[in-house]
Amino acid sequence: MKVVKDLLSEQIYKILKADIINSKINFGEVLVNKNLQERFEVSSTPIRDAILRLKEDGIIEEITRSGAKLIDFDPNFACEVNQLIMTITLGVIEYSLENEQNRKEIIDNLNKYIDLQQNNVSTDLYYEYDYHFHKTFFDYSNNKLLKDLFKKYNLINEILVKAYHKGAFSLEIRMACLNDHKNIIKSIEENNISKTLRSGNKTYFNLRNGQIAAYSNDSTEFELQIVVTNTKRGNRVLSRIPLLKNTNGQPITYASGGDYSMSGAVINQTFAKAFDGYVTAASAIDPETGRYYAMAQIMTSDNQKENKDGNYKLALQITSKKPGQRVEVYSDAQFIYFDSNKQEGFVSGTRNGSISDMACAANIVTVGSYNVRNHWSSLDGFVYGYNKRGDEDDFPEGEASRFSSFGTLADGRNLPHVCAPGASIISSVNSYAVENTDLGYTDMALQGRLEKGGKKYYWHQSLGTSMATPVVAGAIALWLEANPSLTVKDVIRIIQQTARKDKYVTGTGDPVQWGAGKFDAYAGLKQVLKEKETNGINGVRYAESQVVPVITMTGERSFSAFLAGAKQLNLRAYSLSGQLVHSLSAQGDELNVNASSWNKGVYLIQVNGGKAQRIVIY
Repeated sequence: MKVVKDLLSEQIYKILKADIINSKINFGEVLVNKNLQERFEVSSTPIRDAILRLKEDGIIEEITRSGAKLIDFDPNFACEVNQLIMTITLGVIEYSLENEQNRKEIIDNLNKYIDLQQNNVSTDLYYEYDYHFHKTFFDYSNNKLLKDLFKKYNLINEILVKAYHKGAFSLEIRMACLNDHKNIIKSIEENNISKTLRSGNKTYFNLRNGQIAAYSNDSTEFELQIVVTNTKRGNRVLSRIPLLKNTNGQPITYASGGDYSMSGAVINQTFAKAFDGYVTAASAIDPETGRYYAMAQIMTSDNQKENKDGNYKLALQITSKKPGQRVEVYSDAQFIYFDSNKQEGFVSGTRNGSISDMACAANIVTVGSYNVRNHWSSLDGFVYGYNKRGDEDDFPEGEASRFSSFGTLADGRNLPHVCAPGASIISSVNSYAVENTDLGYTDMALQGRLEKGGKKYYWHQSLGTSMATPVVAGAIALWLEANPSLTVKDVIRIIQQTARKDKYVTGTGDPVQWGAGKFDAYAGLKQVLKEKETNGINGVRYAESQVVPVITMTGERSFSAFLAGAKQLNLRAYSLSGQLVHSLSAQGDELNVNASSWNKGVYLIQVNGGKAQRIVIY
């Protein structure tokens, strides 16, 4: 995407801000400068300025030399932001009305923005005019500090409010807010300041807004219940919102009443005591798969009087109708997530099931990512990373990457098949792109440079399963060169047999997330050659009757030799003049050589009388 080069930073700021507000960029996401430069086709300067603006808005948690990280979503934080907005707004209402002469102007402005909200109630302009409605009080408060504080935190609050207003009854919720605004104006006109303050005194605690989907393994129905529990009374169930049978897609809604007294909803007093909002659910038989499924939409906040401490919880209970029935439950994972809250009898959810559908096709190798580094040196002499040293790592070295999706499919397959290095990978970058100043590839963004033959070559770091997949694809190409008859099943089987299972694979993350473990290209190649029992890789044979060994440097002063099918290895090392300087023998098909005592230099390595291969000992 290219923007007009006029006030670039302002344009980019507005685009990024809109993306964040509309959840195109999510909480906790890392913004990488290089990626933004490529997206907007600009240098690093307007990107930096736009990020600084977002930092001032309070939605950037940390700025590094390589980018920035958005704030993480935390229900407690959402609660605190809303409390702050409400507290300063109530104070400012009082301050703005102290001057009697201002009242008519204030009321005129408020009415103007209410009319604009009403005319745009179904568009995002609603939120713009909602902001100006409240901003009116700040404009007449004559308190710059309060105005700045409101401006800073209102954007965060807007993101949370917009998320809160999603769902089937978002229009009703907006209309309820409009009624609140009208009541505020009415109380001002009646010169009833205390009533005005009460009208604006609404705080949303522990926001929940999202969807739940539950699928049976066949057409057999199951019973789904959203229940209200009391943690202070041993998680006793106080209220049940049941979905007992197939509703053929017709929703059943339970609501708290008040602002949520929507047509057709069941008003449940116990539910209202715990929460403001609604829960709606429906079920049907999927016409394509024949499976029974249920969907639930949840939009609640904690009751401000009865549930300030969060003692009342929403829980999900599913009861099967026959032995052996399996029910898979999913959430949208934005504001709805499954957590036991360390309460006895409840089960926490898992990220298993997050894998993308494009990775689920048959006859493909699905690759996940693990972290090989989270800090790196750049050409400008500084060390950069995705987090501050000493803080909890975003990408702990050796562990599966948090962006790497995984899942157990309905047919029983666990994906991915294996994990490979995907964060952060130092890889080559197009020289033309680097030397194009508009793309902003500064020394800060580059990790390596080589000048050879009058040309310059560059390397930079990237992360993603898009980095991990080529590692596996390239190795499989090598395997196919050794044995072109390999099938997909053969490749997957060899991956599973040879993958490394270190302490991270066995001790961190979900077992499904790792697949077979960490991909081992060399171990896989050896297995391919062993199984084929031929002359090795095409194009590098010495003679038709002679198997060519695989010689691999394992360090600056160590190497290994592998010869498929060999029962014994006889290894000889020669100087470039042809003098035999070392001789080693070992049983089996592989020999590891410690060359720490060898003199520096170039050696010719011959295995079992075959063609010699050159190595360098530093």
